[in-house]
Amino acid sequence: MRLVSRPFSDLVAMTAKRSPELGGSTAALLASLLGIAMCKMALLVSAKQHPENDLIVTALDSIAMDIASLIDKDQASVQNLIQTLNSDAEAEGKRSALIDATRQPLSACHLLVEAMEVLEQARGEIDQSVTSDYFGGVDIIGASFRAVTRAVNQNLKADLLTEIKDRTKSGRAELQARFDHAFESLGRA
Repeated sequence: MRLVSRPFSDLVAMTAKRSPELGGSTAALLASLLGIAMCKMALLVSAKQHPENDLIVTALDSIAMDIASLIDKDQASVQNLIQTLNSDAEAEGKRSALIDATRQPLSACHLLVEAMEVLEQARGEIDQSVTSDYFGGVDIIGASFRAVTRAVNQNLKADLLTEIKDRTKSGRAELQARFDHAFESLGRA
């Protein structure tokens, strides 16, 4: 069963234990879907005054679908990493598991930044009655981005990934700058 189809109480139970079944990046991505849903609700409520919000809602739906498809891949890569690091695997096996467990959240970071940039387009088109929902959703997406970024940075600390860390440094810095710009533009920094 896909994680997004699991009952919320199961997801909480899978996370809140000594040996969690959900990695931090996976839990953060699940939370980001709630943030996107809150923003979408605010856009839909505001659609009478701003029909152009339909395009933004469509873009958010697409991003949410892409995030949902990454969640199970992220979870699988985290579980594989844990098993590999706890085994007698060769260095190359550990390196491969670390790369995969870094690739998934890094892809998710791109999607979260894209969501923030889409939301930035609608910042002045939200009905006053739902601005707290809109900006609350933005805050949740922002927190998810920071949590997923931490997972990427933690994995990149491994000596086995020094070349990957160096190779992705400028791309990660650009991604962070795009996020910071969108977040600050939304007035939520």
